[in-house]
Amino acid sequence: MKFAFIMVLGLLAVQTNAANATMKGDGTVQNPFQIDDYEDLKAIGKENYLYSSNYILTADIDASLSQQENCDHYSCFGFVPIGLDRDAAGNTDFTGNIDGKNHIISGLYIRYLSDSHLAFIARLKGSVVNLNFDNIEVVSDSGNCGSVAGVLNGQIQNVHVTKGNIQGADRVGGIVGAFTKADSVDAIMKNVSYQGNVEGTNDVGGIAGVSEADIINASVEVNIQARQKRIGGIVGNNKGRIINGQTKGSIVPLTSEVEYVGGIAGYSMGLISVCASSIDLKKKSSYILYMEMGGIAGENGGRIEYSYATGNIEGERVIGGIAGVNTGLIENSYAQTDIIGEKTVGGLVGYIAGQYLIEEDSLIKISEGNVSTSYAANTMLRRYNGEYWGGLIGVGSDCTCDNSYWDSELSKMKTSNGGVGLTTAEMMKKSSFVGWDTIGYKSGSGKFVNVWKFDEGKSYPTFNDEFIALKIQSSSLDDDPNGGKVAVAQNRTVADKRSFGTMLKNGKIEIRFEIPSTAVVKFSLLDMQGRVVKTQNIGRRAAGLHYENIDAENLARGRYFGILNVNGKVYEKTILLK
Repeated sequence: MKFAFIMVLGLLAVQTNAANATMKGDGTVQNPFQIDDYEDLKAIGKENYLYSSNYILTADIDASLSQQENCDHYSCFGFVPIGLDRDAAGNTDFTGNIDGKNHIISGLYIRYLSDSHLAFIARLKGSVVNLNFDNIEVVSDSGNCGSVAGVLNGQIQNVHVTKGNIQGADRVGGIVGAFTKADSVDAIMKNVSYQGNVEGTNDVGGIAGVSEADIINASVEVNIQARQKRIGGIVGNNKGRIINGQTKGSIVPLTSEVEYVGGIAGYSMGLISVCASSIDLKKKSSYILYMEMGGIAGENGGRIEYSYATGNIEGERVIGGIAGVNTGLIENSYAQTDIIGEKTVGGLVGYIAGQYLIEEDSLIKISEGNVSTSYAANTMLRRYNGEYWGGLIGVGSDCTCDNSYWDSELSKMKTSNGGVGLTTAEMMKKSSFVGWDTIGYKSGSGKFVNVWKFDEGKSYPTFNDEFIALKIQSSSLDDDPNGGKVAVAQNRTVADKRSFGTMLKNGKIEIRFEIPSTAVVKFSLLDMQGRVVKTQNIGRRAAGLHYENIDAENLARGRYFGILNVNGKVYEKTILLK
């Protein structure tokens, strides 16, 4: 009885202190509220400290008292997430701004098992910048859990988490649970890092469980424990863009069957560019089915480029050094991993195929699974005499594989469903990689910057640091690092193939393209000599996925180049009319 009485007094004291906290400032951009201590932090959302206001931290905040707050007879629930309760204006979305001024919030404890949207901020539509978290714990049995935001529809920049422990059900991430851009064209995560543990069921990632927007410059050192599907070192389910991401640590299954697991993304229909993963994907026992696994993505239906994987991959079926399944594009990427598996395993891709659209009870092919200018140099160990193994590609259909190679000596794989097998010595010769010395950017000054770097006779090809720096600096594939100059390969203008596919159907060229914002679109068809044989002004199109048909009845059979011009930026796809 005495214990219960003491706890009630404690709760009353906490509520009174939070309500009576005073902060300097008036919450405007020019004069933000100043958070000096933990009591000020708890006051956000109370009285005139609205979720629409602006805040800055003036000092490091020790939030360790949260471990002893909001307790019942059995446990303490800790800090009440900003937005879990309504503010004085009746809002739950935090639309204001918090600038941490590079200070640290340490010891924050949040444990509301039956509540979703658990994080420092439940629903963030404003911004959190220049803030660090240390020793933060968020535990729930529900979804949308992260350290900084349960759901992000705004901006998080220059935010870093150390010694994190995040647990939830679906949509769980080290920084945010779900990252959407439904209401905001400015949604972005940039210059973020997470170090710690993450545990979840579906859509679980070291940075975000689900992402529809841009994650740029992300670093992760994480131990992820997963229960079901779409588990990734940075994002579990990627529908946006991940640019310049690095991961290390491990992903370990907790249940008997876990699918779509990747060092960068578990499942990706978006873009993965300039990423590196050394994360280990390893199962705990022989009774676990660990499937659709890749050093970069478990399944890639979008685009992977300028990326590589070096971790250990141990599973059962559909495993690849870059992607377990690829129905999109993989180019200028490589895997130097150790692979152990049973069935449908490839040094780069386990299973590769085209994408199809079901329309009027028929299948329409909308894109090819494609691998180009990439390689695999892996050790590969086959269990139980498993089927469908390949040095580069395990199983392939409706796909292309251009100028790509694998080390047949290291992998002990003599065959593949695509690519060319080379000895280890040949893999360390520039001359073995046909056309690779012509791939890169030509700057306005005329300097050619190659994608690849060769250390003749000493090592496998690696990425040219100067080229990668240009890519990172650009922070977007829609903006060329050379200030708008198009790429040059083999002395011919070549454009970005992201989200652009073509096929011939009933005498028409069907074009599939996806654009991130409203744009004016034009299509041109060029013959192999670069002469324009057909043009069509498609016109202004809204953001999203589009299908257009171009008449091809009077064109000679053969190979052409399709050029899609989107607001002045060009994208190319080879088309075979037959």
